[in-house]
Amino acid sequence: MDQRFRDRLAAVTGIVGLTLGLIALALGRVDFGMTFRIDADRVVVDGVAEHSPARREGFEPGMVVLSINDVQLMWLPQYVEAAPGPDGEPSTEPPRIEPSQPTPAAIDPTTLARLVTSQIVRIVAIRAGDLTSNSPESYSTFYVARDYAYDLRESGIPLFGGALLLIVVAFAVIGSAVTFSWLTGLLG
Repeated sequence: MDQRFRDRLAAVTGIVGLTLGLIALALGRVDFGMTFRIDADRVVVDGVAEHSPARREGFEPGMVVLSINDVQLMWLPQYVEAAPGPDGEPSTEPPRIEPSQPTPAAIDPTTLARLVTSQIVRIVAIRAGDLTSNSPESYSTFYVARDYAYDLRESGIPLFGGALLLIVVAFAVIGSAVTFSWLTGLLG
């Protein structure tokens, strides 16, 4: 095997690898690593993949999902201040808790099914056992707001730079005529 053949093989291997990487960026989808099930009036985390972003963030099977991508699925009791009086003065009434217990949001089944299969950017969940307290002070929720798909798309910029560098080096090493004819054959 002569040096020229090895150079061509290395260039072709690099270009094929970068091309496959660019295709993955264009068509790829980031999986957060969670599966859901609709259990009566709530969405529950059914499974969490090992080494997934969801596992790193602390999500566990059995957690109840409170919201996905800013769509509220369940309302937790929280303190609500009384409205100010007619003169604008603050009310002297103590804050009340609303709702009195965790309450599922009214969402049609089609929207709910689409939501649990969508790309997750923001999610809030709580352990099922924590829902029984009905006290705003005792809720411990898990929250993630990170667009992993955006991170994937952003990684394409250095990949495009690498592809360009590889083509320039291949052009210089193999020879302009051979590289040009190979690229036009590949693209054309």
